[in-house]
Amino acid sequence: MVKSFPTLQTERLVLRKLRQTDAGDFFANFSDEETMRYFGMEPLTQLEQAVQTIEGRLQAFEEDRAIRWAITFREEDRLIGTIGFHRFDRESSRAEVGYELNRSLWGKGVMSEALQAVLGYGFDQLNLNRIEGLVSPENVGSLRVLEKGGFTQEGILRAYMFFGGRYHDSVMFSMLKSEFEAKAKS
Repeated sequence: MVKSFPTLQTERLVLRKLRQTDAGDFFANFSDEETMRYFGMEPLTQLEQAVQTIEGRLQAFEEDRAIRWAITFREEDRLIGTIGFHRFDRESSRAEVGYELNRSLWGKGVMSEALQAVLGYGFDQLNLNRIEGLVSPENVGSLRVLEKGGFTQEGILRAYMFFGGRYHDSVMFSMLKSEFEAKAKS
C-alpha cells in the first residue's frame, strides 16, 4: 500500500494522519448518539476508548489493512471528522470507504469535499478499480453524500449489520475508476 502516511488538501480542508492529541475531538464525535446512530458501533462512553480506537486505526495503517484520515479545516488543525478506506480486497482492487463528521457541520459540503479527495487518492495512488460505500437506508445525509459524489446505488443488503441489539439493512453503493475518471473530465 503506502509507506508514509499521505496528507491530502482541498480548497477548505486538510486530511492528515490521526494523532493521539485528536482524542478529545474524536471522542466528541464518536460519543454523540446522533452521529453514531447509523455508524455500526455503539457510541463511545470514555475518552480512553477514543485513545484506543485511534491507536487501532494507526496500527491498521502500519499493517496495510486500512487508511483513515483526520479531517481538519485548513485554518484550524482540529479534527472535525474522519474518512478512509478499509476492507481492502487487493486481488479485486477494491475497498470500502467510511466516514463520520461532527454533527455541527452536517449539510455544509464538508464530507462531499473530503470524499472527492479520498476517491482521487484511492483510484490514482492505491490503484483501486472499485470503491464501495455501505449506508443505512435511514441515513439520508450519507445517502446524499454518496449520490452527490457520483456513486451508483446497487441494492439493499438485508440484515447486513448487527449493532444496537438488532440487525440492520445496508444500501450498497459503488464507484468504478472509469466512472471517476469520466466525471473528472466533464
